[in-house]
Amino acid sequence: MTFVDAGIRSTRLRWVAALWCAGALFDASQAVLILHAEGKHRTWPKLFGTQLVSWLPWALATPFIITLARRYPIVRGAILRRAAVHVAAFVAVSAMAEGWSALLQVLFNPWDNRRAPTFVDTWRTSLLYQILTFLIVYVLILTVTWVVDSREKVARQISETARLNEALSRAQLTALRQQIEPHFLF
Repeated sequence: MTFVDAGIRSTRLRWVAALWCAGALFDASQAVLILHAEGKHRTWPKLFGTQLVSWLPWALATPFIITLARRYPIVRGAILRRAAVHVAAFVAVSAMAEGWSALLQVLFNPWDNRRAPTFVDTWRTSLLYQILTFLIVYVLILTVTWVVDSREKVARQISETARLNEALSRAQLTALRQQIEPHFLF
């Protein structure tokens, strides 16, 4: 890996981190606004922090999902096998992320439930409510990866085309010079 590749990779990881921070801030702010609308004002820092940190597993899994998206693109021919890989990854990441979220809710009780939530009930209920959001997030990661890779592929093709056109122009110029030189000798 060259310094340029390492720099590009570092920049991409910063973008991934920034996007996840923005999404987590949005989700945490939304949860606090819901709490505020319900008239509960005293526990918002705990809820904000819990909701913010609950997206950490998705942020950490994003490079893994990007790698899977590149290694197992969903294209004609091997759709079933490749889709199965993505479904398995989606289920694993979703279960892990919701397990983390349930653990945070059991430890901190950010919604101030009168009865402390149990891990299994919280995990099951939260997963049921979050599964569509998680599916959208997974598909969005796949889509963004595909779009970025497609843009890079097109840029490489344009660069290669320009390089080949330049080489062709040089070859034509050299051929013209060789045709003209014998005429000047006589």
